[in-house]
Amino acid sequence: SDVCSSDLGRIPTEAITRAGVTSCDESLMTGEPMPVARGVGDRVLGGAINGSGTIVIEAETAADGALVARIARLVREAHEKRAPIERLADRIAGIFVPIVLGIALLTFLGWSAFGPQPRMALGLLSAVSVLVIACPCALGLATPLAMTVAIGRGARSGILVRSAEAMEKLSRAGTIVFDKTGTLSQGKPRIVSAAAVGPDGGSRALDGLAAAPGRLAEEPFRTLLFHAASIEGASEHPLAVAFMQAAAAAGIAPTRAEGVEAIVGRGVAGKVHGTPVLIGNAALLRDRGIAVEPPPSLAAGTTTILVAIDGRFAGSFGLADPPRPEAAAAIADLTRRGFALEVLSGDTPAAAEQAAAKVGIPRSAGGLAPHEKAERIAAIRAGQAEGASVVFVGDGINDAPALAAADVGVAMGSAADVALETADITLLSGGLAAVPRAVELSAATMRNVRQNLGLAFVYNLLALPVAAGLLYPWLGHVTSPMLAAAAMSISSLSVIANSLRLRRLDLD
Repeated sequence: SDVCSSDLGRIPTEAITRAGVTSCDESLMTGEPMPVARGVGDRVLGGAINGSGTIVIEAETAADGALVARIARLVREAHEKRAPIERLADRIAGIFVPIVLGIALLTFLGWSAFGPQPRMALGLLSAVSVLVIACPCALGLATPLAMTVAIGRGARSGILVRSAEAMEKLSRAGTIVFDKTGTLSQGKPRIVSAAAVGPDGGSRALDGLAAAPGRLAEEPFRTLLFHAASIEGASEHPLAVAFMQAAAAAGIAPTRAEGVEAIVGRGVAGKVHGTPVLIGNAALLRDRGIAVEPPPSLAAGTTTILVAIDGRFAGSFGLADPPRPEAAAAIADLTRRGFALEVLSGDTPAAAEQAAAKVGIPRSAGGLAPHEKAERIAAIRAGQAEGASVVFVGDGINDAPALAAADVGVAMGSAADVALETADITLLSGGLAAVPRAVELSAATMRNVRQNLGLAFVYNLLALPVAAGLLYPWLGHVTSPMLAAAAMSISSLSVIANSLRLRRLDLD
């Protein structure tokens, strides 16, 4: 094994920390939005971003055995297992062409043996008319033309579809599975609740701050947030950004703190106008001799940050990754359409369950590694009704195996490169609201394809007997190849006109 140091960089491979402490951003690998503390003896993930601390790590595996490399292999294997869809038009054409050739031959033989004079000429004209009028242009155009128009219509609404196969599979979706962080949620921690100790020693709590952060302008929350934001102001840590955003929304202007000291993996300390301020977890405050009992009551499923001012516990903040604004409406739309919905996340099971409940999804599973997400997708596929497909919607590197394992992988426009490369469909705009629109587009496209095939089938059902001479006893003449060619053109034009209707499909 190798020993290397990492300072403000990306961890090269899975390793064990041998010296130092730091905090690592593992969100791309696990889906957990909050940085995690890592110290001596802790395992670090290859691809994670090291924070401000310096650590010495001992590699457990070579680069080709790292998590990123394993994810890449899973993606390739999943793609290799995919069998191409056997198109309905191909099956029809495979039967249709021999039948037409047989009908043309029988027409020629029938006219030659039993027709009026000139038998051979009438037989030849009728046989040629059968071949011309039955030209499978309409069948050939039915699927690709509708798909081409639909893919263009989707692109105009920010829905990029990689292939006609993806469109067809999406139309047969039975279960839609969502990643949590960055897909259902915004991927940016925000203050959602707070508890503060007032001058009289009593405590107050606020919930629902993600939607109304201005409520923190009230005392004693204003003083609590002012001190916290002043200490966090010099940091680019995701949690520090959440404090600065909340202060701006509450109209609070933080001051420059003095003597700011980062306690890696535990919190930060400093002075605001000469007053000592300590921000971190309960263990940090207790080590500094500050009592935090009883623990503050904050919203469930949040990351709790405690604040001590001038040596006394002053309050706490609950931070969480809020759902996308459009998530609840999009999920309700999909539920009305009858889809089974589920959430898979690398975050904790409690966080996954809470995120799912907020947007109205009944099932969730948390604490999943990338390969476990792919295995769960495979299990769902195995339990689907025959012909039904599984759709996975995600955005991170850790979602790539699941995107590849699903029948249809859908990537958000802000997704990591590997997710975009793996996905069958990319949603460039509209967020989760584009998912129901993509479903509607696929359903309308397949309806159009079936209509096109129906038009082609009915046309041939009526035209072939006429071309063979069915109307000769009443009209006294056979169909000329020129009329047959005109009829064939009209059938192709009908398919084209029907396909172009997809351009007017309302997806907005």
